[in-house]
Amino acid sequence: MGFTEAELGLFLVLVLLAAAVGASPSETATPRRSTLDSGMARVAALDSALRITRDSLQRLRDLRSRQTPTCRERNLADGPLFTVTVLGSNRFQIGAEVLTLQGIQGRFRNEMGIARAQKCRHQIQVRHDSHVSADDLWTAFRALRKDFNTDMEP
Repeated sequence: MGFTEAELGLFLVLVLLAAAVGASPSETATPRRSTLDSGMARVAALDSALRITRDSLQRLRDLRSRQTPTCRERNLADGPLFTVTVLGSNRFQIGAEVLTLQGIQGRFRNEMGIARAQKCRHQIQVRHDSHVSADDLWTAFRALRKDFNTDMEP
């Protein structure tokens, strides 16, 4: 993880306080202009460093994954929801049953509804029949990816 802006701000205040205490003249001595200028330069440098750190943190936040987690990551599933074999661009086999994409969506409507409510996606295993063309396989795979996280088996 990283540091929050509040933590970085607290660190900056502590550094400035330590620098001020360590560099402060004794109570009887009068402050010198060079000491004041030096302190102001340190504050300006630290302010610049804080600005750079904030910019870096913002860039890191933007890099964070926005992919919806799998239901397995949310402990709602032990593994893939099902294994499907692609027979054509809109023909799929699950066990002994041959379905269209709409048939799969109907068969797993409850599981998909729970996943949407829990803000996760079910993972499925995808196989393909050796007679399926690359175009049909790609079309079917893209269609399945709209509803599921897909793992293609060799």
